Amino acid sequence: MNKYYLFTFLFFFSIAFANAQEREYELSGNPLLMVKHRTPSDSKINSLNKKIIVFVKDTLSISIPFLDDFSTNKFTSYDTSDYDQNAFTSGVRYSFKVNGSIVNTVDYDTTVSYTYIYDTNIHQLIGTPTVPFIIDFYDAVSTPNVITKTINAWIPNIIPVYDTIADTLKYYLHQPFITSNLEIDSITFVDTHTRPALWYENEVFVNSTLPLKPPTIGVATFDGLDSTGYPYNKFMDPIGYGKADKLTSKYINLGSPINPNDRVDFSFFYQPQGRGNSPESTDSLVLEFKAPGDAWQHVWSHEGTILPTDSSFTQVTIPLKNTPYMYNGFQFRFRNYATLSGNLDHWHIDYVKIKKIINLQDTVVRDVAFVYPPEPFLTDYYAVPFHQFAPSMLRSTVHNTINNLNITTENLASYHYRIKDNDNNLITTYNSGPSNIRSYTLGF
Repeated sequence: MNKYYLFTFLFFFSIAFANAQEREYELSGNPLLMVKHRTPSDSKINSLNKKIIVFVKDTLSISIPFLDDFSTNKFTSYDTSDYDQNAFTSGVRYSFKVNGSIVNTVDYDTTVSYTYIYDTNIHQLIGTPTVPFIIDFYDAVSTPNVITKTINAWIPNIIPVYDTIADTLKYYLHQPFITSNLEIDSITFVDTHTRPALWYENEVFVNSTLPLKPPTIGVATFDGLDSTGYPYNKFMDPIGYGKADKLTSKYINLGSPINPNDRVDFSFFYQPQGRGNSPESTDSLVLEFKAPGDAWQHVWSHEGTILPTDSSFTQVTIPLKNTPYMYNGFQFRFRNYATLSGNLDHWHIDYVKIKKIINLQDTVVRDVAFVYPPEPFLTDYYAVPFHQFAPSMLRSTVHNTINNLNITTENLASYHYRIKDNDNNLITTYNSGPSNIRSYTLGF
């Protein structure tokens, strides 16, 4: 297990607390995601100058083969800067009401929030569920008074207050929920179909550093953090447990021209823990398929476990021939059950694939891929200002880990890295090593 250390130094109490001990914690968040703060379209509704943005779900089916090795971003984007102008349209309507009133902005959570009082007599927090508010959604531009969806929602803005001397939680502060009578009179619609993608959510953490010996560079990591890098339970309960990340495919056409008797295989690789935190036996990674009629059905799962000693990924193959899932509009999703208070209970998946199998050759994966990011070219630094750079700073060799997914040896053509300056002058060249590989660490 990777461990992260938090040291608190109370210099002005150094004498009185000379015997105090440091404490060891898992990370409670993911700083990389916190900086990006990617926000799914249905987790927050924000309005600026009486204008809001709605990302229109792409419901067009995609064809097989379906393949994602997580080396590139194939997620639906909820960042307007990722779309060009032909993706934007405008309309006038009410987008939502809160408790029957038109409001300008609302932040909400779909899980119950609590009010806490610190009882000094028993030295405990007494929690009371807060009353939800009702959000009515209006999706028809031409009929703005028709409610299309209603949900219960709770205020998500909860601030933990700690006794910093005793290092104990005292109580939570709730930021006030303030409504406004301003009418939302314009809305921008973003057509997500203009940007090709394979997945709807982006709750998982795509990275190349947490797995051990993945099939290819890049995996989707499931943990206890949401898409913004914060715990799902909003720091409320250090041992809270439940549904965490999910990863849902777009609609897939497994109907005509595919015959129900054709062989179609669904496969993926998975690994618990990796370089992260091992999921306990009460945790799990789950795979669900959507049957006709929109019912999600459990098809595979694995309980949490410590990473096996061989540290390899395990491949799972599920035949779809003669199953209810051979139809146009099929979907699948992965989800994990985990501790919801931090960067915990890691699962990694890679090389998710749906493919029609015509002959034996179609079952063979012919892919030779990088596994980890390349080593830096510099001996002592990752980067230096160009005016400070000297060729003597370069490594004599650079190693890349390359994996051959085929069961037989592949012959690779020779390749190399060339390092050039701003004037395109060649500084040095790293030539490749042997070209015949099974699973091989290739040196330059």
